[in-house]
Amino acid sequence: MSETLDRMQERARELALSGEFNGWRSVIFELQFEPGLKEAFQWLHSASVEDAFQWLHSPATKQELDDLCYEARDHSARLDCARTGSARRQAR
Repeated sequence: MSETLDRMQERARELALSGEFNGWRSVIFELQFEPGLKEAFQWLHSASVEDAFQWLHSPATKQELDDLCYEARDHSARLDCARTGSARRQAR
């Protein structure tokens, strides 16, 4: 596996799990500004960049990142509800 692909996979999953993104599209939008990954979005002709680009646009990757974003946002929402509910109970 190429270094570019490794970095892209790791960072894409980190972003998806942050709970700040709605899905694949917003994650790949953010990736284009990541240092060291910009070249993958500039259509350079190297094997490592092509591997990373193909991985990023594969249906399996789209589904994985969408699922990770959903899980992270759902988990974050449950935590917010639990904190809000706890604060409401304490106020009574």
